[in-house]
Amino acid sequence: MSQGPIRNSFQRVLINVAFITGSNVISRVLNLALYAALGRMFGPEGLGGYATAVAFSTYFIFAVDFGVSPRLVREGAIAPEELEEEFAQAFGIKLAMTGLTLVGLAGLYFVLPFESWVVELCVLLALASIVRSFAYLSESVCRARERLDLAGASGLANTSLFVGSSLLFLYFDFPVVAIGWASLGSAFLHVGISSLFAQKFIPLGVRIPPKWSIVRAALP
Repeated sequence: MSQGPIRNSFQRVLINVAFITGSNVISRVLNLALYAALGRMFGPEGLGGYATAVAFSTYFIFAVDFGVSPRLVREGAIAPEELEEEFAQAFGIKLAMTGLTLVGLAGLYFVLPFESWVVELCVLLALASIVRSFAYLSESVCRARERLDLAGASGLANTSLFVGSSLLFLYFDFPVVAIGWASLGSAFLHVGISSLFAQKFIPLGVRIPPKWSIVRAALP
């Protein structure tokens, strides 16, 4: 009996594990280098302000995604023929949630109890998180089709550009806020790369108005 399919499946698992593990490790090392540079150049104040903005921005990924990206992986793996429609529905939901989230972010801008540069950095990183959330949706297509190598490559490209451009800004004596612009620029690149990878499997589209029952199904 031929062992070809089994061997190919095992090789695919090894490649996926290697790529996703390697990209995560390298990304963490790069981010550690950025933290080290911030601490060395701006001391506890600069490092603390950046850490505050990172913590603040994380919530906006969940606010826009609402669990539809993990759901897309699950549903797409079970029924690949439905992946295109599932993506379009999830994309419509994320667009609607983005509008609501941007309104909330605009209100928070005027009430955040931080220094002005920290508030600006919070807003920039939050905007980057919102944009990057769309990249996670495209990466979910790759994950559903068992191509974690493509998802890992997309994420690593994002981190590399973000950390590289941030360190370059710091080297030329830009303020810490410049990191926010670096994050926003890398987020758009992340969307572009992940979308190109996702288009290998399905045409990307959007369904408007969104089907809100998907949100209920996506929540824990």
